[in-house]
Amino acid sequence: MEATIHSEHFHRENVAFDFTYSQLLTENLGIGGSLRYLYSNLTGGVVVAGTDAHSSNTVAVDLGIFYTKPMVSSNSTLSMGASISNVGQKLPIRVQLMRFYSD
Repeated sequence: MEATIHSEHFHRENVAFDFTYSQLLTENLGIGGSLRYLYSNLTGGVVVAGTDAHSSNTVAVDLGIFYTKPMVSSNSTLSMGASISNVGQKLPIRVQLMRFYSD
């Protein structure tokens, strides 16, 4: 016996909300960050072999810094930046392997 799930029964949802803030600390230096809420529901709560599929959610943080300096001697601008992205827990997706046997 094989279990079949038809894709029209799935209602997938993935949502992300971001709150971002940045601040210029000096004329040449700025910092910023984002707080992100992630929600994922890949199966829409479908029940397979008596097991419910669950949604997952988590939060993540991004941090960044930017520096710029006009170079008077060469009539150009020096710019540097760095960021750390997606700091936080991985989005937990519950996976369960199931075996179906036939008589």
